[in-house]
Amino acid sequence: MKLLGLDPGLQHTGWGVIEVDGSRLPFVAAGVVNSSPKRPLAERLVEIHDGLRQRILVAGEDTRVRIAPRGDATPFAVHDLGDLDEAEYPRRLGELGAQMQASLDLAVGPLVRVGLVRADGSPDRLMVVAHRLVADDESMRILLEDLS
Repeated sequence: MKLLGLDPGLQHTGWGVIEVDGSRLPFVAAGVVNSSPKRPLAERLVEIHDGLRQRILVAGEDTRVRIAPRGDATPFAVHDLGDLDEAEYPRRLGELGAQMQASLDLAVGPLVRVGLVRADGSPDRLMVVAHRLVADDESMRILLEDLS
């Protein structure tokens, strides 16, 4: 079994892979994804995401790390819900979150999606969804805390 560990951050995101072999834990691969603190937050998230497109390919005893090609979809989108009435807004937000989550693809990416939701009479909302291999509950809590 191989284990992937992530140390998330908006400037430096570290990752590492080890193999569990009985009581042995041999090193497989590791790296860091860096982003510029001078760039807008959404661009930095995409920059980090691009680095997390790394794929670990296991073929018998041979393990390789590569950067997967980009998928067709962009991980950042603006959603205009301005035409919805107050009763429809929460339902549509839930649907939008589910669609974003369902669009995450381990094989080709993206593993993170960010959406800006705009609606008349409501404050803008930032929706962030990530595959659990990229960010666990605690990592997402920290990220959302940093964004608020």
